[in-house]
Amino acid sequence: MVVGKVGGQQQTQRTQRNLERPEVGAPARTLTDNQRAERTGLADLGKDVARNLTPEQPVSVASKLNLYKLNKGVSDRVQYSVDGPPGSPTERPAGAADDFDKSSKGHRTVKLDQVRKACNASGDPKEMDKVDLFRNRLDPAAQAEYDRQLEQLRNDPRIRITDPDGNPVDLATRELILRGMLASTFPDAQMLDNAIQTGCDSRRNPATGEMERVENGTFDIVYYPRDYAGKDKPYGVCYWDGRIGISEECLEASLIEGENGMLHEFSHALQVMSNSGQVAKDGAGYPEDFPFANEVNRAFMNDPELQQYLLERFGKIHEGRERFTTLQTLFRTEPEKLKEICPELYDLMVRYTGFDPLSGRILPRGPERKPTAPPAEPTSPPDSGGKSWWDRVVGWLS
Repeated sequence: MVVGKVGGQQQTQRTQRNLERPEVGAPARTLTDNQRAERTGLADLGKDVARNLTPEQPVSVASKLNLYKLNKGVSDRVQYSVDGPPGSPTERPAGAADDFDKSSKGHRTVKLDQVRKACNASGDPKEMDKVDLFRNRLDPAAQAEYDRQLEQLRNDPRIRITDPDGNPVDLATRELILRGMLASTFPDAQMLDNAIQTGCDSRRNPATGEMERVENGTFDIVYYPRDYAGKDKPYGVCYWDGRIGISEECLEASLIEGENGMLHEFSHALQVMSNSGQVAKDGAGYPEDFPFANEVNRAFMNDPELQQYLLERFGKIHEGRERFTTLQTLFRTEPEKLKEICPELYDLMVRYTGFDPLSGRILPRGPERKPTAPPAEPTSPPDSGGKSWWDRVVGWLS
């Protein structure tokens, strides 16, 4: 349907009143705050159409509404098949985070705060299912596996999550961080374990800049609260030995965008992990068993549609170590978009991970993974190459 010029303020006011009017014969109902805000936003859009349209510039109402939803962060969640090939559309059972998924960014902020408070008050980490959009897209069998692995993470004594002063974080914050870690490796429990263990085994010697093996180490994540006044507060960072720092602003902002900042940062830990009991690898751009580095590099350098989306979405075309982590973010949180703009990369990631986020299913993994070396005796630490500590910092989120 094409719209010409519409008839002024009186019509848009009438349209706004009609948004809350039930159909003839329908029982009266009260709108929730979310519904009222959403519909008010659509009415505001009608005012914009009335102000901006000219007969020479007709525009599709559907296109305008989609643009509104994109700008306001309202999700048109596509449902996918659990039986057909990847991307087959069908209905999926309602998810715990559907309400959060369909909310505007402003309401997501409110909901996230409410859910965090409820989690801390009740002591039930499952409250965070209501804001876990990654879990929400999984089919029932995959959700069960996700929950199983998440419970193992909760009880993993190797993981230490503290504030800068060494104090444990609250339950909701810990849960969000653990879920971001799990989302970056799911369904590969072995990869998750290897990355954690590599971080436990490795520490950089600040005097020499070399990576050294430590005994009985922990996987350390430092969470910087909003009111922390330290000079070295990061937004999001992963160091070459696997340690991670993430701020409250980073974690919350990414969740409002439908992501999880820890997914990105822990993907950097996958780059340095060892599958054979060695210390963390220095300067690696991809996990050691990732077989598609050349294909990913070519796409980031040469695919105009991918480059255009990266510029629109992130403001830059990623290079070096940021390519894999950015691909992880797109694949695991925006699979519809990745499949649309670069289906080759989407299919390669399905084969590598054994996971199809479009259908929410766990699949057989492709045979292309590079074989990992058998466990060996520790070797001498790699040469630092004259690089400073800060030259080795990875993962600043823009």
